[in-house]
Amino acid sequence: MMRRVEISTIFAVSGLVLLFILSSFVSPEKTYLEDLEKHEGDVVLAEGTIVDIDITSGGNTIMTLVDESGEGKIFAYGEKDVFVGDRVEVVGRVQRYREELEIVADKISKLESRVVEVKIWQLAKNPKKYLNSYVNVSGYVRKLEEDFMEIEDNDHRIRVTDPLIGNRNISKGDKIWLKGKFLYNPNKLSYYILSVEVERID
Repeated sequence: MMRRVEISTIFAVSGLVLLFILSSFVSPEKTYLEDLEKHEGDVVLAEGTIVDIDITSGGNTIMTLVDESGEGKIFAYGEKDVFVGDRVEVVGRVQRYREELEIVADKISKLESRVVEVKIWQLAKNPKKYLNSYVNVSGYVRKLEEDFMEIEDNDHRIRVTDPLIGNRNISKGDKIWLKGKFLYNPNKLSYYILSVEVERID
């Protein structure tokens, strides 16, 4: 009798282990962001475009993702090599944090990068071509204020809005590289870049 119980237990445990192994190879079904409420506690797959990125004080990443149904929050441990404008696929568990649902990402895959590499003179020559696009630009810091800077390259200048400048160790005269969205300010009748990533070029 005891032997029969032991054999049954071994089969039951083996079955659970097999199910766990198989589940790790099966991709979850694609879920729209507006339906996260229905999948709280589940592992889901979501696709969308990143419209906002924030790094927490602990060095983790919070992203706002948008698909055809709406938007949702993605939490990922550590900093990720993704930028505003990238289209990504996220696999993770839907959890509630401070009354708001989010996907805690196990895996983030970049499907498409929509950042265009341009020179400042190209933005000046044909601004409508790049308007509302995510651009990749380099230049020298000509002016540096608390919440914006002005960069130039070959006598062409552009204003860059970046509230994180104070944390970037950037000084006037530095050569920098940045990614951001090229926008138009109708109140000031001028174009500018809303930056999402700034690096100093040594």
